[in-house]
Amino acid sequence: MNEALFTIGAVLLLLLVWGVFEITGGRFRRARRAMVGAQLGLVVGTAAVSGWLWYSGGDAITMVGLLSTGGVTDDLVRTGWARLSLGLSGLAVVMSVLAAFCGGEDAEPQRSLSLIDKAVVAFIAVTGSAIVACVIAMPLVWFNSLPLQVASATPLVSLALILWLVSSSPAVVEFKVSPKKRSSQGPEGKVDDYPDPLQLVVDKQLILPRPVIVWPGQVSGQSDDRVWGAAGGLGLAPTGIEGALGRLDGGGSVLVPDLPGDTEDIFLVTLLLRWGVERSRRSLVVHPRPKEFVDRFTRALARLGAFRPGPICQNGTEVVQCLRERRLPSLVVVDTTELSDACIPEFGKDVGRRFVNSSPLMVLCRPDRLQPVEATHLALSCTRLGLLADAASPSRFLVTAPGTNPMLHRILPVISVELTPMPAGLLATDRVRLHRGVVHGSGADAVSAAVRQTHTALMKAGVNVRVEDPAGLLSHDMLTVNGVPKKLDAPGTLGGRVCLITCCEAEISVLFRAASQRARRPEGEQLLVWWTPHSPVANYMLEEGRLVELHKKNLLPAPLPLFGSSNRFLEELHLRLALQEGMPTEKELESRFTPEGLRRVLAARLARLGRSRATYTEDDRGRRSVERSHLVLPAPALDEDRLEARTTVTSAQVEVIDQTGSPVDVVDRQTAHTHYYPTRVFSRNGRRYEVPIGPTSDGIEVRLVDWSKATTMPKLRFSFKSGYGSGQDEPAKRYGRAFQLRVTDYHVRLTEFVSGSIEGRRNPVSFDPVKAEYNTRIRVAHFAHLAGARDFENGLTHMARLLDDVLITQLRAADELIEAVGLPDGCGDDRTPAVAFIDRHIGGMGAVESLSLDVVHELLQWTKVIMQSCKCMDGCELCTPLEALHLKAKQKAIQILET
Repeated sequence: MNEALFTIGAVLLLLLVWGVFEITGGRFRRARRAMVGAQLGLVVGTAAVSGWLWYSGGDAITMVGLLSTGGVTDDLVRTGWARLSLGLSGLAVVMSVLAAFCGGEDAEPQRSLSLIDKAVVAFIAVTGSAIVACVIAMPLVWFNSLPLQVASATPLVSLALILWLVSSSPAVVEFKVSPKKRSSQGPEGKVDDYPDPLQLVVDKQLILPRPVIVWPGQVSGQSDDRVWGAAGGLGLAPTGIEGALGRLDGGGSVLVPDLPGDTEDIFLVTLLLRWGVERSRRSLVVHPRPKEFVDRFTRALARLGAFRPGPICQNGTEVVQCLRERRLPSLVVVDTTELSDACIPEFGKDVGRRFVNSSPLMVLCRPDRLQPVEATHLALSCTRLGLLADAASPSRFLVTAPGTNPMLHRILPVISVELTPMPAGLLATDRVRLHRGVVHGSGADAVSAAVRQTHTALMKAGVNVRVEDPAGLLSHDMLTVNGVPKKLDAPGTLGGRVCLITCCEAEISVLFRAASQRARRPEGEQLLVWWTPHSPVANYMLEEGRLVELHKKNLLPAPLPLFGSSNRFLEELHLRLALQEGMPTEKELESRFTPEGLRRVLAARLARLGRSRATYTEDDRGRRSVERSHLVLPAPALDEDRLEARTTVTSAQVEVIDQTGSPVDVVDRQTAHTHYYPTRVFSRNGRRYEVPIGPTSDGIEVRLVDWSKATTMPKLRFSFKSGYGSGQDEPAKRYGRAFQLRVTDYHVRLTEFVSGSIEGRRNPVSFDPVKAEYNTRIRVAHFAHLAGARDFENGLTHMARLLDDVLITQLRAADELIEAVGLPDGCGDDRTPAVAFIDRHIGGMGAVESLSLDVVHELLQWTKVIMQSCKCMDGCELCTPLEALHLKAKQKAIQILET
């Protein structure tokens, strides 16, 4: 009997130690932690005294008098303590259940349990009820017949069950939440009952019951700021509006980070109303949806009962018409293309220059969402605007974009002003829950099916559901309402009571930060559900508590938008446009563009030098000097030479069409064969296509395929000649004791070969290789500490494949447009082992400028941490890209990055 008791006690002691580690690990809320602490002292103390009496024979006669009025015997002593032990254990069980399900003022109620949790609850409830009933009905008979060994062990069993049950409760960052609402007030003031969408989808096992995070609701009074309410906001206006206005009044520029799309529009409309109506100043807004934004602005004016401060233009045609009628607009809202092609050429004329020199506020709405070529057009358009403005006109920029890390400062380096980060400071947000969706199977079809099931269940219950697809996994017509395809929201909008999102690696940190910045809506509490395709980076970031940890340490990456401001083709295009919009001098063009770009334009006789112009300059000591510089004049433009923004790098492009002749995409002719290789399956605009054969002289024809067909990846190989000029970008730098890194830029003649496709990263298909050859720029990170090392080639390849996935979280660029490749023999004259970041745009599109030495080191550290976070030795699907699994070189890859 003693051996059995010792075994039971040892097992229960291990459970107790495990529970204590769970408490100290921070997985409990504060209220439950306090409750469990009280139970710990109560139950352990009872168990200790009970066990001592059992083994000592029961000599504590004086204490038994509290339990019995009869004669004192050893059996009575043991029976009395057994009764006390069971009673206190039952009390601890009741307290733990109340703590787990009722929580308290600062605990999040657990709304659903797994099958095992339900079994534990049932066991505790039945056992506790039986104990209470027996004690009340027949106390002496019950305790005399019960084995006293079980009575002594009961407190420890109860404690183990308490710890295991409470430790399964969801972890949250914040603790104060709004009470659960059962009704919402619509715009007309009508109160409608609605079902609980969370409970609805959890019961159907469509999403995980444990939230990734819950942001709290903050109760606030009615707002006195009529402008914020007129723009569509509820509660008090954000503190960031006053701070931004103060910074702009002083001639500075502001960056507002981490705003969801819907909240972002409300914030910008409020600020522009204060700027344009109250201060009578002009604004130029670059927005992806100009008409929607202008509609919101005019509705806000109507709610305020205010007159328009002047003409409001929502496209390039209206801007041209307004300026040619010699009227200055008060607000111009256009997209990137119309800014470059229609607005800035008109700003170069007489009336347009008056608009530019009136120091309008330049608002750039989410430039991080732009594709690399479009982002380059925006950056160079800002350069052209700077050439048109007088030196005395202050440049005021207001940029909205995600990010809280140092990469944020590189978002638009072409802007010659410092952007001051200014958080929105929302004073009232309702509670927001972020959950992960359940996917049965793998691939895009499994994700699509999961989203469709969740959307259907919520629509049938009458819940307001919105859908976003930044990962590009949803079919154009898979979501229908009464037979009509549902329109998807723009990525990052976060609208509606429930928002279903497919989330790729680059969107995880953006979504996580932006969700807490949601402005209040009439619907009240919001539920966000995301589905993330399988990848090592996503698996690492979505481990329990990982996002919360990275957020607290300010390590969540802000995806950096790529733009090739020094791309020779796009730079030449905008430089020639700048010559037609004014009469800049050589020095002005060299400072705004690059000296090499100006020399190329002059050498090609696309421009010519005019007369010289003298200007006075004054240094810091007040000394004046005269500088002379030639005017640069444009060459006569040819009729067929159309100078306008385009979606490709060069003007030599190939059109991609479907069977009906409808345009799908355009691609540069030089890269068409490897970007649209045979058997490629890709998604575009909510539809899935396959390339039956490669490009022909007439273009590229693709065909629609079933959405369940998986997208493909190319079997890609590179070779390049690095003698095309190279130069070291930054000196070598040591990180830690042994890790030494050196970064060098190379101009290369790149040849890329595609010899097959991999469906869903499996089932390779081979064909005769196709190739593309073009000039580009690459950045090579040399591992100086590996000089002379041997037998690391597989480790370098393993590391490079994972690093290629990490790039997606750091750069706003498609996976097929930038690659990380291991170079065991180095590059150029430097034979040190290295990894190359290859920009697959002709001429390069910003990767070289974006990846500084410290940023490259940060990428490598992410790669190492992802590998070290998994317990496998040789690599598995959780931490290793599937195409590198066969190498079994995880440990060697980690050794390369050891410091």
